[in-house]
Amino acid sequence: MPHRARILLWLVALASSNCNATYDPAPGGKPLHVLFVGNSLTYTESIPEIVQRLATAGGQRMFYDAWLQPNYSLEDHWNDGLAREIERQKPDIVVLQQGPTSQPDSRVDLIYWTQKIDSVVQGIGSRSALYMVWPPLSSSQLFFAVRDNYAAAAEAVHGMLMPAGVTWLEIWNRDPNIELYGPDGFHPAYLGALAAAETIYVMLFNVPADGIPSLDDGVPPGIRTIIKEAVAASVAQWGRH
Repeated sequence: MPHRARILLWLVALASSNCNATYDPAPGGKPLHVLFVGNSLTYTESIPEIVQRLATAGGQRMFYDAWLQPNYSLEDHWNDGLAREIERQKPDIVVLQQGPTSQPDSRVDLIYWTQKIDSVVQGIGSRSALYMVWPPLSSSQLFFAVRDNYAAAAEAVHGMLMPAGVTWLEIWNRDPNIELYGPDGFHPAYLGALAAAETIYVMLFNVPADGIPSLDDGVPPGIRTIIKEAVAASVAQWGRH
């Protein structure tokens, strides 16, 4: 099925949820320390670095560390000593990501390991956040299962939900020809990574999407506007503070 036609099949009405809480990410003006935990869906196109660039351009103070390995699940990170790393670094926010996690058994796994990691995160007085990704292009019908499973994990720990995958759908709702997947049909192209980073940025700093700064990255103004509109829509519907 052509890419455009496949995308159009995904665009159904999204259920809405409220995102009314406010969160001061850096009490006392201290830099926000973010620890990214995940795999290649986080490090491809350097998503944490894009978030850092957005924060710098927006006048926020932030630094990040990355606990990222290819093909890793949260369980793999736990077995590699993630709990000790969290206790050592004491980040303000721990952003958790694993694979698409679209199946029932992987939903159970995501919730279990999110809860286990969150017990350590809460123990140092910090917050967990779930970075919702997307399925492979070949399994695009699973977008909503990915969304729901990540939302369930965030709900289980009363954590933040960063709905990057929903942002992708909202982008295609406005222009289905925008290429968000990279050549392998799974990892993000730069525009996909930018959309994810902007979603994470808005959630971290609780700023309106129309206040997202523009980077000097060659993205045409029209596409940049579409991405910002999509971030606003996805966060209004599914962002959880």
